[in-house]
Amino acid sequence: MGKKGEYRKYLQSEHWQQIRKSLIEEANHCCERCSFPRWLSKWVFGEDLHVHHKNYACLGRECPDDVEVLCKRCHELETFGRTDVAEPKRATCIFCGIQHFNVYSELCEACRLVEGVDFPLSSILGLKDPYSDKQMWQLLLQEILFYLEWKLNPPNKGEFNVTKD
Repeated sequence: MGKKGEYRKYLQSEHWQQIRKSLIEEANHCCERCSFPRWLSKWVFGEDLHVHHKNYACLGRECPDDVEVLCKRCHELETFGRTDVAEPKRATCIFCGIQHFNVYSELCEACRLVEGVDFPLSSILGLKDPYSDKQMWQLLLQEILFYLEWKLNPPNKGEFNVTKD
């Protein structure tokens, strides 16, 4: 078996699949270059995010600096220096200013969650004009995202030593 065959076999291994899964999770399920989300990559490109080897010197014992999570477009640009895949259009969130990929929405995913019809947090908090205090809005979103991350990935039992008085 040649080097390409060995490499392809390695990419199918359980070891690589575990590394790949961890790397994609660490990249928050987004391309590390353009922030294209994983769910949208599967929908638009018909394929998952790629994990690109920057070098092959440590194959089988990759360090974080050896690999990079990329969408199809960014991977083709890195590998071939060109791509036929058009750059996805972006929109800018009117609340927090973050760029996002839903050009049909004025709000990013986090702000849609916070300011959604079912859960209008700004009115619950008594904010008459959430546009006026961008820094406050960004801090609020950070707190909400931190809470959601904690709820989705709770710490293991025993990590925190809580004592009752």
